[in-house]
Amino acid sequence: MLSQIEALQTYNTAKRQLCGLMNELEKKITIPQIQTRLPLIQTVTTDEFWAAGDLLAFEKVRQELCELIKFIIEEGQEKSPVITSLYDPILNRNEGLVMEAAYDYGDYKMKVNCDVNDHQDTLAIQKLRKNISLSQMD
Repeated sequence: MLSQIEALQTYNTAKRQLCGLMNELEKKITIPQIQTRLPLIQTVTTDEFWAAGDLLAFEKVRQELCELIKFIIEEGQEKSPVITSLYDPILNRNEGLVMEAAYDYGDYKMKVNCDVNDHQDTLAIQKLRKNISLSQMD
């Protein structure tokens, strides 16, 4: 949250990582523990959740979904532990300068997937999913 307030690049990276983890959890919907928390998992990937920037909501997500992360690691596959350094020196401070944000294609991909899921009953989306060529009418 502090990185969001200060508009740091780490906020976008953390957002992308958390949304990626939530997408991985959604793929494992057959696990009962994940099924019970599916609404919360889906909420985390929405733009409204991130636009609100509510600290209590972030903490709730951390507490509720912490135990589900173990389901992402496959049998025989181990991920290296994440080690964080809490030392945060101020190296450079520039006030009044507006930094241009680079375009984040990961967010674009999530929005496109969300739109495809929302309109999956339309003919054009069905043709795309079945790899059938689109006509001028579509």
